[in-house]
Amino acid sequence: AFAGVGFAVPLGAVDAAVSRILGLVPARRPGLGARFAEDSWVRELGLPGPLVLEVLPGSSAEQAGLRPTRTSSSGDLELGDVIVAVGGVEVRTRGDVFAALSAHGEGERVDVTVLREGGSAVLSMAVTLDKHP
Repeated sequence: AFAGVGFAVPLGAVDAAVSRILGLVPARRPGLGARFAEDSWVRELGLPGPLVLEVLPGSSAEQAGLRPTRTSSSGDLELGDVIVAVGGVEVRTRGDVFAALSAHGEGERVDVTVLREGGSAVLSMAVTLDKHP
């Protein structure tokens, strides 16, 4: 049934969305150059936010000093940084990180608060836009 309500959507927004959906233009989302553990693992470990598994070489995360999870020389697993806030916004999941980053433009610097070895640190890094299939 028609309720007499209509919506206007800018043609440019429609064109960009359709191009991404059809795969004509690669989707891009904001990132820091780090990969995070699955949210289910994070919950199982009782961590308050996303666990950094890997820091990509040459990324803003590497330049800012974000620490990845690694195996020590004795074979013990040393957990990496745990992200607890991005740009002053509390984050608990990987999705929360990307949502907080989406408020920032590419190249903009953003403060990332991490838990590290029982303490906390605030790192400032540039937001990058990563291509995703």
